[in-house]
Amino acid sequence: MKADFADFVRPESRRPPAPRRCAAPDDIIDCNARTHFRVCHTDETASDMRACYINLDSATDRRASVERNMAEHLPARWRVERFAAIDKSTASARPGSLRDADKACNLSHRGVLERSLAHTEHVLVLEDDVLFGPSSAANIDSAVATLPDGSWDVLYTDICVPQLQQMVELLQFRRQLIAAGQATFLDLAQMQFAGATAYVVHRDAKAKILALLDRQSSFDQPYDLFLRDRYAAGDLTGRVMFPFSTSLSKHADASSIQNAGGLADFVWNAYRRLVWVDRDCALVRDQLERMPGDPLDEETQIAAQILALQLSPQFRMH
Repeated sequence: MKADFADFVRPESRRPPAPRRCAAPDDIIDCNARTHFRVCHTDETASDMRACYINLDSATDRRASVERNMAEHLPARWRVERFAAIDKSTASARPGSLRDADKACNLSHRGVLERSLAHTEHVLVLEDDVLFGPSSAANIDSAVATLPDGSWDVLYTDICVPQLQQMVELLQFRRQLIAAGQATFLDLAQMQFAGATAYVVHRDAKAKILALLDRQSSFDQPYDLFLRDRYAAGDLTGRVMFPFSTSLSKHADASSIQNAGGLADFVWNAYRRLVWVDRDCALVRDQLERMPGDPLDEETQIAAQILALQLSPQFRMH
């Protein structure tokens, strides 16, 4: 029998009591077809997931890092391969207003989808700054097994949430879900988001996405935002697992600084790590303390403390 919100069990914890219903931000909770899932750590929902990570030939440190992480946390039954990322020099000749790096990113993700047409299974598309944890593989297997065919095209395991209000709402929602031993899906048609670090493409959606991409005569929109707009328009159905089942490695921060992402990307990356199911708060705090510069003036520090106190579990409205 399937619960309203299925049990979410981390490896180091025992199964909690029967789950209770959790409140959620009304505009983003996915209420279609009772698409909640139960995460387990047995072979009950095991799959031979096909995964492909994108990595530049020159990025040998990233390759070594992501392969170590996958070797530690992914089961042997998962089939993982590498896609040699398209470089900027190759992409520069393509028309469009995007930076060459963004054109190359677009072409690399297209290349993975095109390669995946050779098989009839779902494909997990990964960038080389993805981070897996102890719960990731079982979480993804269970989610994919739960979602009915026809109810999704793309299932993200992590996204960038740039809006402050949604960041606050989702942090509070995560607390409820974890406390009740639950996990769920969020509807990306109703969210402003960014990122394409890790996402599963349904076997029947590969050709559909490629056809939508082929309609573009030039490269004028980043790949992740192109997909986001397709969900909003109803051309594709996108979901994200929540709490997030994967996160970002340290290499994501280096990318943000090198690509002039600055403070915003650094903060968004930290938030993604904070709402990850396998999070390490001490590690997130350490990464924040290593933020270059001193962006917090006195007023901002005081305002941040006021907001932080309101986020405390001890804060109660009269």
